[in-house]
Amino acid sequence: MYLAANEPDLAINIYRKAKQYDHMIRLVTKFRKDLLKDTHQHLAQQLDVEGNLKQAEHHYIEGGAW
Repeated sequence: MYLAANEPDLAINIYRKAKQYDHMIRLVTKFRKDLLKDTHQHLAQQLDVEGNLKQAEHHYIEGGAW
């Protein structure tokens, strides 16, 4: 619905809040390519704090902070 209304940032935020990170990254890649690296790094830090080290490692690597 948000994509149809040309509001990709709102759609990205919905996926972030729902912790559906694969969908979130897919939309960031498509609509906010310039923020992809920062998004991966921020997500990695968040997952690291939450103790989800396997996913954090994945996002650190994708964000170039390995």
